[in-house]
Amino acid sequence: MSGEHAPSWLQAALGRTFVLPVGFAEEGESPLKAIRGEIRVARPMDEEKVSARLIVILEAYTDGDPWVNACLINNALEAAGDKDVRLDAEDTNLSFPTLVETDVVGPLFMIQLGPRIGQLAAPLLDELRAAVYGTWGPNVVNRRGTPIMGKHDARWRLKEQEIGEMHALAYACMDHLIKADVKETAADLVLDPAFIRPDAVEPPLATMLRVVSVAEDEGLNLDIPTEGSHNMSRLRNWAASLMPDEVRALESLWQGCLKSDEPKGVFREDQLNWRLGWPSPGANSLAQHLAAHASRGGRAFRVATSRKNWPEGTQGGVIGLDVEGIGTVQVKPELLDVAA
Repeated sequence: MSGEHAPSWLQAALGRTFVLPVGFAEEGESPLKAIRGEIRVARPMDEEKVSARLIVILEAYTDGDPWVNACLINNALEAAGDKDVRLDAEDTNLSFPTLVETDVVGPLFMIQLGPRIGQLAAPLLDELRAAVYGTWGPNVVNRRGTPIMGKHDARWRLKEQEIGEMHALAYACMDHLIKADVKETAADLVLDPAFIRPDAVEPPLATMLRVVSVAEDEGLNLDIPTEGSHNMSRLRNWAASLMPDEVRALESLWQGCLKSDEPKGVFREDQLNWRLGWPSPGANSLAQHLAAHASRGGRAFRVATSRKNWPEGTQGGVIGLDVEGIGTVQVKPELLDVAA
């Protein structure tokens, strides 16, 4: 079936906007935490590469660098293929019917998600997850469209467009996960610069030992933001005051300081924006440090910081840092019971 010989109902569907464009609310929970079954808006990590789209979260992973596996949602109900499942308003808590595309799936950083606007019940979600792998349960099998019969079927082009949209949304997270899977060295745990800022008291030994312990327990390399001569001077003076056994116990800390020799990107303060805020006193220095890493391809970071700066119940959530010319960076605060 070619596009010009398609039935009138399909031509009408093709003639209108296929995607379900949605606004992306800037106000939301902070840090952001998403769970399976939620319907949220998703946007790309890069600046305006594709419009924000609705997705349903199949799985949410909060260990390490948080991410979700998600299906794309569209509103071209008449053009549904046999891998698309129609959901009515009562299924989603939305005000309109939608299609969940079980063959258009991809990983997204959690920071790409906007506020929750809908929720699927667990039984329906489980059947959609099974459908992704080709198993069709009784609650979804009769909600499918008709098969797409090759490239001459006009809906083939629409499906290709949807796959392209998901790729634009998901490629940054997918690239990060692939690199993390094959990387031979451990991931980094960035130290909140609040621990070594010039106006802070001397870093308590117990605090630094706690940071080192967390990094070593999880097999992480410490990354110490030492941009600026004042930070390096404070660290050198503090290290000189320690006993030899204390210096040895903090070996991971000194190794992390060696990263300061790497070339750093230079960003003005007005080029960096914490989305919904980073409450630590080291926010500006941290933004500069992470933006430098982002300029070399990094898009997700874990930061050891003090729990006292964060609201209760924020463990496992993420914060966004927008870097002009690059896009969004995901930052996960690893909250420690230490003074900073």
